[in-house]
Amino acid sequence: MAHSGAEGREGAEGGERLAPTVRASHEDRAAIVGMLRDAGAVGRLDPDELDERTEAALSARTLGDLATLVDDLPGEPPLDLSRPEAPPHRDHIGSELYQAKRDGHWAVPSELDVKVDGGSVILDFTEAEITSPTLDIAARIRGGSLTLITRPGIEVHTHDLTVDNGSIKVDTTWDEDGLTATALVVTVTGSIAVGDLTARPPRRNLVEWLRGDPRPYSTGP
Repeated sequence: MAHSGAEGREGAEGGERLAPTVRASHEDRAAIVGMLRDAGAVGRLDPDELDERTEAALSARTLGDLATLVDDLPGEPPLDLSRPEAPPHRDHIGSELYQAKRDGHWAVPSELDVKVDGGSVILDFTEAEITSPTLDIAARIRGGSLTLITRPGIEVHTHDLTVDNGSIKVDTTWDEDGLTATALVVTVTGSIAVGDLTARPPRRNLVEWLRGDPRPYSTGP
């Protein structure tokens, strides 16, 4: 179901750019569901349409997804759709014959250039502050490795990453049930001349392994 009116709406102050990629909250979803039910009660939506749109609202990820569900209904949607999108935040990290690392409480940008000319680059997202729903990594690995340490809610896509001599491994076994809401989509593009890219959950240290502690974020025994 696609409607075009949502992207044409202006904010309450007039002329403000919509932020369709801003993540929707539970409160946002509930507000749209309420508007849909009101429309169904007065006959603007038949029961099948109401069920379809309500289900879509409850699973919507962004304000743009929600706006398309009510843009053919009269009245203003009960959401602040006038929040401007934050400009892209571009950063860079690289290594040459050593290890470069981002870990602990670091702010994840929306765009990141990664250059590995030997050694390794590690991006640890387990305690990172996610400031954007997407992260585009432009990688150039000429020798060495790039490792992404993820957590539930982080998706990693590498379809447009070319490999001459090396490997790509994306391990998401900690989220096999597919029930975790997506908080960050990481897309890695670029090239690997010689080297590897690995995306994996955090590992136990030696003491935790000897004690038989469960793997971090493990959903199994």
